Amino acid sequence: MSAVTFDTLKFVKTLEASGIDKKQAEAIAFAYRDASTDQENW
Repeated sequence: MSAVTFDTLKFVKTLEASGIDKKQAEAIAFAYRDASTDQENW
């Protein structure tokens, strides 16, 4: 299976542009990345 690259910085910037504060945007991005990585390891 091929790995999909996740651009955490771009994801955070998109969330910030929608009005989400930086700390929350980072937390969401890292949680999403970790959940996606966990899913690939099933």
